[in-house]
Amino acid sequence: MAALTPFGFEEVPLDWFYDVQVSRRKHVARLKLPKVTLSLELKDEEHAFVAKGTLHILIWSVGFMIMRLTITDHGMQRPDDDFIGWFKAMHRLEHDLDAWPNCKSDPLWMTRIGNTDLCATGGVRRFLDVVGNAIHEILRGRTVQPDIFSAWASGPETALDHAEELVRRGELRYPYPVTFGSHSEMIWRSTHSLPPDLDKWISKLIGSGAEGELLAANVDEHLDHIWWYIAEFQSIFVRASDEIHSEDRVHDITRAQMVEYITYRRAGLMAIQRETQQITAERLPVEGARVADWMWLMSALTNDYVLGGWSATMFERFRRKYRDFEGVRNLFSLESQVYSNIESFQGRLDAESDRIGVITGVLFGIVAATALVPLGELLVIFLFHLSKNSYANFPNNYPLAFVAIVIGMLGLIGFVCWRLLRHARSLRPPDTIGGSRHFHLNKRLAALIATRKR
Repeated sequence: MAALTPFGFEEVPLDWFYDVQVSRRKHVARLKLPKVTLSLELKDEEHAFVAKGTLHILIWSVGFMIMRLTITDHGMQRPDDDFIGWFKAMHRLEHDLDAWPNCKSDPLWMTRIGNTDLCATGGVRRFLDVVGNAIHEILRGRTVQPDIFSAWASGPETALDHAEELVRRGELRYPYPVTFGSHSEMIWRSTHSLPPDLDKWISKLIGSGAEGELLAANVDEHLDHIWWYIAEFQSIFVRASDEIHSEDRVHDITRAQMVEYITYRRAGLMAIQRETQQITAERLPVEGARVADWMWLMSALTNDYVLGGWSATMFERFRRKYRDFEGVRNLFSLESQVYSNIESFQGRLDAESDRIGVITGVLFGIVAATALVPLGELLVIFLFHLSKNSYANFPNNYPLAFVAIVIGMLGLIGFVCWRLLRHARSLRPPDTIGGSRHFHLNKRLAALIATRKR
């Protein structure tokens, strides 16, 4: 954070959304970059529309950065007869498509970092790539070069090529970005102006299934003045309110931050999923340290207690509604998939460790048996009352006895090692006596229950 504030980034308090320890110890930090502008020049208009925006940066100590661009349409003319078409045109999910079907040119994004003006043309993905590259260069102590950033973000392939280059240089671990999509707020001035059938109206914005069902879950369906629809890559918040913010900020900051938190969990899980999928598809070797790192990251990503009290309650509502919703892949199915992938790798590592343990045990047994062969020779000499000079040339004088001693010692040491390894890698069942007492206790309890029932 200290490296970014001299370049125009402003620190924003976390308030109560996260747990007090998370906020106090800076496990999560928020910055914002104001004065982002989007210029749209339409074919049938003489002037360009300019939308104001603010870029919010959420930095997690586990190693992820979330970018949220907030844009308001305040001051822009909206077509009254085609609101749905206007909404879809403003929808940011189609990152590399034109922002408006009848644009004269690609949308122009502009902002200022330090004393450098940054700009990008195209969808919002281009702009986020430019700003992300600038932040990375600042944190690395390098000079901000807007022309190079624009070249890196000139298209999806070039942006990914640059990210993969950062991975090869050891400056980045996960090259592929993860997006939640868009979060839209629609604020009506009164409840009477709301569409009569809101679910049907929202389905035209988000889309519907083969049978016309809504492909989104209304998380706040128990409320009669707020509607919050969440699909796989889209969120729409609807409310009737007299207060409509004219500034470049959201109306409901709690739900906007919840979308950020959902994005954080999805991004981390997708990063692990992609890494495990690559290892499986390309048959790459896996080290135990990497699996341990995945488990550490999973514990950080899936820890619900980083949230504050009220936000945790909201997340539980989201969890319940999303798990019951069958229209899309949900966050918690992804979590189960990642756990399954990690467990499969851990099982393979355990099997390999057991195999190495067996080999080590065999080698140890051979060494131990070799060391005990002289003891076996002395034992044979003592038992059969051989002469004291027999030990000096025992293998030549008694070859069969020597071979039997070697085989016996190897067998004895091998059996002991096998028992130790078997005991170390598995839980032993209860012994016969303990099992017998446990069985009789269960019989007595069962008889007591049967007596009470009668």
